[in-house]
Amino acid sequence: MVKDHLGNVYKTVKEMCDKYGLPVDTYHHRRYRDWDLETALTTDVASRDTTNFNKKECTDHLGNKFDSVVSMCKAYNIDFDVYKNRVRLGWRLEDILITPVNKRDIALDHRGIYYNSVEDMCKAYGITLEKFKKRMKSGWSLEEALTLKNVVKDHKGNEFRSKKEMCETYGIQVKTFDRRMQYGCKLGMALKLSKGCTDADAIDHLGNKYSSIHEMALHYGINKDIYVERIRHNWSVKKALTTPIRKKAKNSDSGEIVEDHLGNKYRSKEEMCNAYNILYATFRGRIDRGWSLKDALTTEPSDRYRRKSK
Repeated sequence: MVKDHLGNVYKTVKEMCDKYGLPVDTYHHRRYRDWDLETALTTDVASRDTTNFNKKECTDHLGNKFDSVVSMCKAYNIDFDVYKNRVRLGWRLEDILITPVNKRDIALDHRGIYYNSVEDMCKAYGITLEKFKKRMKSGWSLEEALTLKNVVKDHKGNEFRSKKEMCETYGIQVKTFDRRMQYGCKLGMALKLSKGCTDADAIDHLGNKYSSIHEMALHYGINKDIYVERIRHNWSVKKALTTPIRKKAKNSDSGEIVEDHLGNKYRSKEEMCNAYNILYATFRGRIDRGWSLKDALTTEPSDRYRRKSK
């Protein structure tokens, strides 16, 4: 909601400008140049914007004379602001006067400067059109999209206005990200790893610190890889460390190397099931019923069929 100088309320700036017969771009340009609200809305487009042109005779490309540039613009039915912008861009007089105005091809930056196209505006700020569009699509303001230089990039090349914004996108805290980078994690791993998967996070549920995940897992008598896999499946640290690994069952299809849906390798299907905390029989039954490998491993079983801790 916006108000004019008389206190009248409008839903949008465009609605207010339409009421005063004023182009929206002209309104924003005037306000940027510190015109007061009343003057910006009520001053005729040709009266104040053209102070230096009203008294100067001019000639068009055909030799026709006019008492002012404003009069010439009116004769060719183009807005004076469009005329000035085209002059600034170095257009020929003929092109300035006869080229139809296409609103899609005209761009206005955050300072109120007109450009013939968004592409021309991007060139003026030294930024590619593709990057500008991507920034705007990500919710950046016009000024940020055009001028921001010190951006933060993730491992995929995506830009963020700050480290905090990047971490929020990946769902981790800045301090967690900083700690992982300190301990030598690559950028992609620092952003994507679940909490507890790096040596920097080698702290058990009792608060004891260890030099590495391997040392901590060894202390609790479990395999490091199984611990990491459990954490990645959102197990608590206590559960991941204290849930015992079942001994190999007779029907476990042992003796073969198997892979889960993520590409992780196991010495047997039994070991793979242990990592996902499901009974081998449950897994086998699901596969026999046509379940996908991912669903067979990750779907939580009912309490009746959940592997019991000893």
